[in-house]
Amino acid sequence: MRLSLLEARWHVRSGTERAALRALVEALRVGAAGGYIGCFVEEREDLLPLLTKLQATPPPDVDDAAAYLSRLIAACGGAADSRAGEGSAALIEDLTEREQAILGLLAKGVSNKEMARRLFVSENTVKFHLKNIYAKLGVDNRLRAITTARSYGLIT
Repeated sequence: MRLSLLEARWHVRSGTERAALRALVEALRVGAAGGYIGCFVEEREDLLPLLTKLQATPPPDVDDAAAYLSRLIAACGGAADSRAGEGSAALIEDLTEREQAILGLLAKGVSNKEMARRLFVSENTVKFHLKNIYAKLGVDNRLRAITTARSYGLIT
């Protein structure tokens, strides 16, 4: 999937949109099956216009393409399409209890080091859980994680 995203990005920068769309559809096929969002967010600058274009006519060979594209576009900072329905407001995957605890501490402004101390885990474990939280929420930093988690009602 990552290689298909990089290929799509390369084609965008080379000006070959048709090839970029083909590579992006391949990445979407794999990404939808696994519920991946973070990888697409990392490449959003180049791929958001293509994702928006695909949203108008979702690829038929991608599972639940319309809802998945809406989630990706929203996570990348674009306007989500209202046609995706209720599925676009759900998390790709539920947070574990530990991830919920870390998210709560994150919302309170607690540092990674302090989270590790409070939860009796290593700082690397906290970073691992944060990476998973970001992926599940479709974000790439602490502030977006907090904002998105509030919009989902995961924290107050």
